[in-house]
Parts: sequence; C-alpha cells; structure tokens
Amino acid sequence: MPSPPVALRVSTGWGEHAENGPEAELLYAAVGGNTDAVKGLLTEQPRLGVNAADTAGNTALMRAAGGGHLEMVAALLAAPGIDVNAANRDGNTALMRASKKGHTSTVIALLASPGIDVNAADEVDSTALMQAATGGYTETVMALLAMPGIDVNKTDGPGNTALVMAARGGYTDTAKVLRRTQGWTDIAFEGTSLATSSPATSSPAT
Repeated sequence: MPSPPVALRVSTGWGEHAENGPEAELLYAAVGGNTDAVKGLLTEQPRLGVNAADTAGNTALMRAAGGGHLEMVAALLAAPGIDVNAANRDGNTALMRASKKGHTSTVIALLASPGIDVNAADEVDSTALMQAATGGYTETVMALLAMPGIDVNKTDGPGNTALVMAARGGYTDTAKVLRRTQGWTDIAFEGTSLATSSPATSSPAT
C-alpha cells in the first residue's frame, strides 16, 4: 500500500517543514544539521523520497547545501534518484543556496555531481555565480569559474552580470577574478572604480 502524501505545515521557529513520515524526518534532520540521522534514514529507508520538499519547495539537499553540511550533502548526492537541479519556489537550487553562503567545499561537491546545471537561474534570473559574487565569496566564485560551460556573461533581470554585482558590493578581489574571464571597460559604484580594457584590446594577464 503506498504511503500517504507528506503533510506540510509552517513552523515559526524553523521555517516550513513536513509533519509526518520518513521524508519529514529527513527534512528535519537536514535543517538541524544532523548528518548521522540523514545517513541513517538513507540506509534504513531504501524507498525514501529523497526529493521530498517542504512548503517552500526546499529539499533536504537544498537545506544541507545552504547550511554548508558537506558530509550530509555527499551522502544525499550518493542517494539513488537524487535531483541535484531541483529548485524551490524562488527558483533556487542546492548549488545556489551553497554559493550564496560561500560554502566553497559544498559547492565543489555539488559541481562534481553528474548533470549539475551550473547556469540555472532563479525567478529573478540570478545564477549561483551571481549569488557568490554578490556576497564577495572569491573562493566560491573561483570554484564556479572552473566549471566547464559556466556562463560568466549571463545577466539577471535588470541586466547585471556577476562582475557588476561584485563591483557594486565593493568586493575588489572577487571582481578581479571575474575580470580575468570577462572583459569590460569601466565601472564605478559608490567610490569604487575598477577599470580595464574591453576584450578586443586587453592584454594577456601576466
């Protein structure tokens, strides 16, 4: 007999969660950073719905990635049927959640997952690279830039690239890393000016 659907509720202290069943336990464990509990459920519940989501659309993988729980993320990525590109109601994936918080090791683990969409965008067309750049997480940006197929020139809804976002936030080191892969002319935000030549005239980095 098939299991009943996971019931959902809103909990003021923790956000949105499932209320019952092993999928609920998985979500609670992921939110709480309880890696042992997650591993136990993955082992003891072979038919566990690893892609079950809370009312905000967040899966256990998204919760684990956002919390920077690397060991938990690795365990979930090894689970049969895991959807590494699943998105929540805001369009955010596990990769975006990890990138937004600057969890570089977690980002690297996610990037190694087969089929990962490094250029996936949320509801405002922001990508993992843009979110990492917005927070000035240089190492995370470097990890993303090393991924084949990364679109460094992709723009969000208002037309901003990751480079523009880093410069706007005053994250000079992050902007310099992005500048090496994206030629641009001159940009200044609130007293911060970063300038270089366009791709057609720029000189190779030394």
